[in-house]
Amino acid sequence: AGDVMVLAIPADGGLDARGEEIVDAVCMQGVGAVVGVLTGAEQLPPKQQAAARREWAASLHARFPEQAKFFSLDQDQACAALLRHVDGISPRKLAWREQRSYLLAHRHSYRPGGGGADGGADGAEGG
Repeated sequence: AGDVMVLAIPADGGLDARGEEIVDAVCMQGVGAVVGVLTGAEQLPPKQQAAARREWAASLHARFPEQAKFFSLDQDQACAALLRHVDGISPRKLAWREQRSYLLAHRHSYRPGGGGADGGADGAEGG
């Protein structure tokens, strides 16, 4: 898992169903800091720009209430603010990293009824 996620959202339609699933999965897994970036808002009429900003800021805040920050890149000032914000982020520790053990394994196999107390799990490649 990354410590900072920059989520780029297109203003002209937002995320498709697959994109929504991915964001929801990341939300459930946990992430240290989230930065939402609305792209392409300058191509929309002014009223739609404001509506798109409000909609995606609310969506981001609903999914990541404590750690999300939202930027709309339709002005140079916003781009500079985004870069300053990302540069200044201090990633927070994720609770699940400290509460649960995790392991990266190159190979693993499982043989049901393998006779061991662990139900047959071992580190060797099965065949």
